Amino acid sequence: MIRPNAFTLVELLVSMALFVTLMGVSAYSFMRVSSGGEKTLQVLQLHNKADAILRYMESDVRNMQQSLAMHLRTDAEPYTLTFMKPVNDTVNRFFHKGKTLSTYNIYKDNYPRFTDIIWVRWSWEDGSFSRGQSRNNTNMVGEFPGHNEGVYIPRSRTFVRTPIQNQRVPNGIQNNAITPTPQREYKFFEGVGASVNGIDANGGTNAGPANKVAVYKTVSDSYPSPNGKTVCSIFDLPSSPWRSHSTPFLGGDVRHLHTTIECGNDDQIADAYAVRNADGKMLNKDRLNLIGSDAVDGNGDLLYPSQMNFLFDGIEFLSIELYRRDGKQITTANEDDTINDGADSIDVSGIDPLTGDGYDKRPSIMRFSYLLHSVDREQRDIEDYDLDGVSDEPLASAIRTVVNAEGGTRLEKIHSYKRHALKFGFASIVISQSVQLGL
Repeated sequence: MIRPNAFTLVELLVSMALFVTLMGVSAYSFMRVSSGGEKTLQVLQLHNKADAILRYMESDVRNMQQSLAMHLRTDAEPYTLTFMKPVNDTVNRFFHKGKTLSTYNIYKDNYPRFTDIIWVRWSWEDGSFSRGQSRNNTNMVGEFPGHNEGVYIPRSRTFVRTPIQNQRVPNGIQNNAITPTPQREYKFFEGVGASVNGIDANGGTNAGPANKVAVYKTVSDSYPSPNGKTVCSIFDLPSSPWRSHSTPFLGGDVRHLHTTIECGNDDQIADAYAVRNADGKMLNKDRLNLIGSDAVDGNGDLLYPSQMNFLFDGIEFLSIELYRRDGKQITTANEDDTINDGADSIDVSGIDPLTGDGYDKRPSIMRFSYLLHSVDREQRDIEDYDLDGVSDEPLASAIRTVVNAEGGTRLEKIHSYKRHALKFGFASIVISQSVQLGL
């Protein structure tokens, strides 16, 4: 019997089965190789991002002023690191350009004030990292044609509703006290005490050094003058209090010049305050100018906009440790604690430039470590991974919820987050770096 030149049905079925099996193995191998290549690419991208984060942080840390205050809050979100650093002539709205502070007169029109030192704050929570620095002086002469009001602007009701060009900062008393005040003790930035002291009709306040002083939207007793400008009787008339001499104020009643000119006295802002300086007279609004307030003027423009800006995502469990020159870690047990908050934060005062006092307490090394992952900010929790009934929240947040619910130490949470992120195909790396602070 002659066998036909064709496969039998059984042979065809066997061949097809082998073919499908080989294709499946090939596809699986390709997917494994592709997935591995994608994760490798993610890891490379994470290392590049970590390098960018380090360079950014390092530029701040290396320039931290050791003679000035610093503060690390680690008790609750948002966690913060606040300190002072110098600026240079590339920052034209800060640098003094040879103008020394001794020639500065805060009561003279059209006289800009410059500085070489600014406040910087890092803030991190929920996988994100933000940074802010002292607000620029948008009121410098020549910066905005037609708006040469200088630093002295007590005239309220009109100017407080007049934004400078396209800047979202109204042109009013909130443009006074912009220049940061160098402080050796952090309490003069943050303020102490639970109460905020008001300003009375004479410009007086019960606030002592480091106490909080209320901030208002406007200055009272302002009205249009015949020449079309706004005049404030508290400051602009020959009979103004600071020009009037009396028995208790032989040199003139300067209380308005210490308070009202900086903070106003009409329509108090609920979430804002200034801080009395160490001299017991002058005030600073450094914290307010950095953190900002929700208060708006009649046009809806923020009176004190926040300077905090988002920089990086994908950062989890960031830890910052400070080490002294003797190698010992700075903790809440050996800090200066000028704001009297106990174990809630680490508060380190600056070195006295004359006596050197505080040198042994200042940090020389900052060590920070964190988990950096590639979970995209736009990735949603479609599968409701944390079982909270919400499927449109960020996946990174859902994973964080699951990890926190599992509990454990910080290191255990880091490994847990890596494991959960990997289930969705996202890579993670642990970063640990040390930076030497400037002397």
